[in-house]
Amino acid sequence: MSSALPFLSRALPASIFIFISLLCLFLMDILSMIREFPSPTATGFYEWPGGKVAILERFHSALFRPLDVVFRDVTVGFAPSSYGADDVSRWQMMNFLLDPGVFYAIWGFESLRGSVNGGPVYYPGVFYFFAQLGGGGVLIPLYYFAHMVWTPPQSWQQASQSS
Repeated sequence: MSSALPFLSRALPASIFIFISLLCLFLMDILSMIREFPSPTATGFYEWPGGKVAILERFHSALFRPLDVVFRDVTVGFAPSSYGADDVSRWQMMNFLLDPGVFYAIWGFESLRGSVNGGPVYYPGVFYFFAQLGGGGVLIPLYYFAHMVWTPPQSWQQASQSS
């Protein structure tokens, strides 16, 4: 029972991150976007005022072929900035690359702490992957919930090392 108390004392305040994650899932409404809107790759081409380019059907080997459907649609999402069709989206893409980069660097460094001990925070690459596919607003709060629950505060680490 005594080992469950520190876990619960960290899980209760961290539960706000689960609430934030669920709120983002509700507000982003990813499932209705997938269900109600046609695939942006239905035509097989990306067109902009300056031209037209075919969208690749296959990106991966047979093992990862199911991901091709996801990445085909994601490719079209990045196309306006990649092809220079929209200058505003090019600037937004720069922010997109810089903002998560800070998160990913912090997650990578935090995973190296000795107190993580193989918990979910020890594998930040799993969170990176799903944050890219499912939306950072949903997954980033879950990472911080896991971090608060499975990684004891630094003061607890020092106390256990000194005794």
